[in-house]
Amino acid sequence: MPLIAALSIAALASTPPPPPPIVIPAPVDKSPLPLLESADGWPALISWNITDARCNDGALDTAGVKAVLRAMSNRPIRSAAQIIYRFDIDADGRPISYTVTPISGPLPKEGWARIRDIGTCAEPPRPRPLLRAFPDFSKIPATPGRKDWSFVLYDTDAKGRPVNLKTFATSGNRELDAAARDAVARSRFTGGVRTQCLYPYWRAPETVSPPPIPDADAFRPQGATCGDDRAWDRKPALIYPAAYRRRAVEGWAVLTYDIAPWGEIGNVKVAAAQPAADFGTQAQRMLLSARAAASPQGWTGCVERVRFQMGTAQDDDDKPDSDDAT
Repeated sequence: MPLIAALSIAALASTPPPPPPIVIPAPVDKSPLPLLESADGWPALISWNITDARCNDGALDTAGVKAVLRAMSNRPIRSAAQIIYRFDIDADGRPISYTVTPISGPLPKEGWARIRDIGTCAEPPRPRPLLRAFPDFSKIPATPGRKDWSFVLYDTDAKGRPVNLKTFATSGNRELDAAARDAVARSRFTGGVRTQCLYPYWRAPETVSPPPIPDADAFRPQGATCGDDRAWDRKPALIYPAAYRRRAVEGWAVLTYDIAPWGEIGNVKVAAAQPAADFGTQAQRMLLSARAAASPQGWTGCVERVRFQMGTAQDDDDKPDSDDAT
């Protein structure tokens, strides 16, 4: 009996609590929202709402900011999470680099879906290129430190020939705009009559070279025991600063450092960097990731000159990611 009673009490004690009440959410309002329009009357892909802005840790007057939006969608645009833009500004007030949070890098599929939602070019079956022509990019002047791009808007006739071509959006390179329209005109497609197709071309930036790098002896401290030759157990891995690589901006950095007898790198300092301190920061990270060969006494007063140079081959960025017309 005591055992049975104990089991009964344990069973009662382990009885799960009653489930929580069922909450029915309020119905979602699916009524269409009004379209946003850009200044030129096209439905807009995004809305521009400038809030607080800061520059060099100080408040920035946004009253004179000029917002230029180009339409790329005719879908209703509902509220979305706030996006923060971080960018540099040149002497003329133009952004020269930016990052986007929470989305960065290539435009996601959802963005392309909005861009393609004009005309009939995206309707199945999608037109496919029988002949895709490209400009001769080597004959188009590049802009130093900035990638140029050109969107061509066009229709196709019953034979798949592009007609009614015009530049839809552009970075302002007139030679690229003309060459892009000519390339689309020479292309041929399947699918018969289509309206408002889009295709992009872009030109890689012209390389921006830094000032000459100084001689290492100019930064070598007195009493230095470190020579120019270095043996590495783990060589430094040079990684180009991404923002400057995209803009084809070259640079250099001069570092001073010491080496412990067991090969650890320490006391790393940026003695000089051009054209921006970011090159020094990147070189410092690179050197700290390396390890020198062990030595009986170690070394002091070492100097390392690090050059960041673009490749000589034309960047593949001149070609779009896909052969699909939008």
